[in-house]
Amino acid sequence: MSGGPTKLSDAVLAEAAECIKRNSNSIADAAVELGKAYSTVERYDREFRRRDREENEVQQKKVLLFDIETTPMQAYVWSMWKNNINKGQLIEDWCMLCYAAKWLGEDDIYLASMRQDPGYEPGLLDDYAVCCSLHALLDEADIVVGHNAARFDVKKANARFLQHGMKPPRPYKVMDTLTVAKRHFKISSNRLDFIGKFLGLGKKLDHQGFDLWTGCMAGDDECWDTMERYNIQDVVLLEQVYDALAPWDNRHPCINTDHSVSRCTVCGCKDMSADGEVYTAVSTFTAYQCDSCGHWMRTGSNKKSKDQMSVTMRNAL
Repeated sequence: MSGGPTKLSDAVLAEAAECIKRNSNSIADAAVELGKAYSTVERYDREFRRRDREENEVQQKKVLLFDIETTPMQAYVWSMWKNNINKGQLIEDWCMLCYAAKWLGEDDIYLASMRQDPGYEPGLLDDYAVCCSLHALLDEADIVVGHNAARFDVKKANARFLQHGMKPPRPYKVMDTLTVAKRHFKISSNRLDFIGKFLGLGKKLDHQGFDLWTGCMAGDDECWDTMERYNIQDVVLLEQVYDALAPWDNRHPCINTDHSVSRCTVCGCKDMSADGEVYTAVSTFTAYQCDSCGHWMRTGSNKKSKDQMSVTMRNAL
């Protein structure tokens, strides 16, 4: 009894692909050169493309870049300077005016604002629909990116989710570009606008200042138009700054979900160059640098043998 079809070797497929390329992508001419039937070479070409596509398909976690805009708190104060406001002075607490977000590497930008809510009334501050929309996106994300996200955007969003009785979104890792900028560089200012200009990437949208926020709160359509464009530009600039800073981040969450092939933990590229060794307190690892983004990594296998590890001294405490 004969077995199933013989699995085509990578070498056979690569030879056929090279022959097709050499013959100006003509399968017919390649078939003549290889001395095989047209249908056979066509099958080789189809299988080569399928394997190449599978090999180069990067299976990555979903990375969401986002930025929120909130209303200011309103309160009675006795002075313009150094106010300590007690709860009796508070007129209106803050809420979320809008947010903009996008998935890393994709073109679409998501925007939700109070004004877009079908039940919106000028001057009425109700962020429930905005919070529901943002909650749904965060619930899909594996990693979220923001500038000052850890201290502001994430915690502010969580506070509104809690106030509206929502359950926590699915757990995700936070990559804060402000934290990375502070940890690794001494830029004159760590504001997103300044970093964007410093890197020659662009800047935040100019606007009229605090009156933009009060105008939106009052229902001014021109202010809303500006606020929404401002929020979108923040996310566009955020992605550019993230792309520049991420390779420097030695605490960046691993972006890969498929670990059958070694890939860069930041950008997912499989092209890496071994370059020396890196060391922990007692272990030695091969160092690799990504050929695409430049991020440095190491293997998971200790280069020391068991005998070497057995005589490697450690601190007593």
